[in-house]
Amino acid sequence: MVFFSVILIILIVMFIFITRVVSKHQRFVLFNIGKYQGLKGPGLVFKWPWSANYWLRITVGDQGELIKDDLGKFNGLEIPIESIEKIKIGSKIRVIGFTENKIQIDLYLDPNQVER
Repeated sequence: MVFFSVILIILIVMFIFITRVVSKHQRFVLFNIGKYQGLKGPGLVFKWPWSANYWLRITVGDQGELIKDDLGKFNGLEIPIESIEKIKIGSKIRVIGFTENKIQIDLYLDPNQVER
């Protein structure tokens, strides 16, 4: 009986450490050995601690920089993006949503610098 209790406690603790909850305004960007693998979420996501994957949480409103027409840089990592309008390379961008496997972006306008 004690053996099964110990196993059950170990499984519960493991479950707590490997599960992540991602809201509808967030996604995890998954990288495997530095290469983009896709987006995970929303909902319950399992993050295995022994894998070679790196996970980055991206939220609507996060800011980055456009480095190519279809590539943005967020927290030092290059992530595939898509934009509705043409944005100049090197511009500041912000996350406005998510598609199946890309991040939707828009031009970031600093509210302190916008004329009223």
